[in-house]
Amino acid sequence: MKHRIIAIIIFAGLINSLMPGCSKENEKHTELPSVITRPISNITWTKAKVGGNVYNEGDSPVTDRGVVWSTSPNPTVFADDKMSRGKGAGEFTMTLFNLQPYTLYFLRAYAINSAGVAYGKEFTFSTEVVKKPGEGITDIDGNKYKTVIIGRQEWMAENLRATRYSDGTPIESGIWDYNYDPANSENYGKLYSWYTAMNSASSSNNNPSSFQGVCPVGWVLPGYSAWEEMINYLMNEYDLTNSSDDPEGLGNILKATRQVGHPWGGEYDTNEHPRWDQNDLHYGTDVFGFSALPGGFRNSTGDYLYLGLRGSWWSASETTSSNAWRMHLREDFGSFDYYSSRKNLGYSVRCVRNVE
Repeated sequence: MKHRIIAIIIFAGLINSLMPGCSKENEKHTELPSVITRPISNITWTKAKVGGNVYNEGDSPVTDRGVVWSTSPNPTVFADDKMSRGKGAGEFTMTLFNLQPYTLYFLRAYAINSAGVAYGKEFTFSTEVVKKPGEGITDIDGNKYKTVIIGRQEWMAENLRATRYSDGTPIESGIWDYNYDPANSENYGKLYSWYTAMNSASSSNNNPSSFQGVCPVGWVLPGYSAWEEMINYLMNEYDLTNSSDDPEGLGNILKATRQVGHPWGGEYDTNEHPRWDQNDLHYGTDVFGFSALPGGFRNSTGDYLYLGLRGSWWSASETTSSNAWRMHLREDFGSFDYYSSRKNLGYSVRCVRNVE
């Protein structure tokens, strides 16, 4: 009997040792990976180069690694923005896109194995400030306007509302309130014919243009080439597209942030004028402070159209004896476009000057 009990114990031990769940190789993993966060570099207004290094996988393979970031401390893979970059040990780098300008971020690298998630040291970084306010400007009527520096140009950041030329001469024709409502002029500026905006001067494509027109002293109505300089500067300096289909296209970046149903919510989502009408794909981010608003236009038969939907601004450059260039934004487009329009129509005006 004694020998039989001993044999059973030995047999049971042998079976137990052969069971996979009881081998050392299949014991529960408890050692997390070791990962460090690499210093952040190449920071722009919406991008940053980041990375890390998994120098020890722990006691099981690393199945995911990358970085997590947030506007709050201690970001995690469960609650915050995350970008993966492969698996296993070793270094990794990546570029974050679509960050918000002038924003403080918290970032750290992570690595995951069967024991859980390990994090590297937390770094903070701030994206660039790209809104550069100018000195501002006051017109002959005492209206004050914000201005913004874009490259070597200083632009009005609001539409002109002047009812007199800078020498005090009243503007008697070719100037309108949208739908004859002065409140719309306060919100969106006046509408001017090209002849009135130019103060009857001839066409100019110089940069800056040769003509002050309806603008305050020291400022001019921008010619085609001045508008083009701004567009090329922004596209080249900040790697933007000018595509009508791009939600982050140049047009949306120039639009004011006031919009019906704006996805940022709060003060940005508003039905009160001034604002853009709702569009689920295209909305203003006003990254550079240009704050374009849709003042609509007045046609040759006296009809007022597209308030909240379209914004157009005259240039000092004609295309024919009866037409001139204007710049154009739509609530449903991500681009900033050129059009040739009849000079007797009513559009908005922005003035510009060159700065050092």
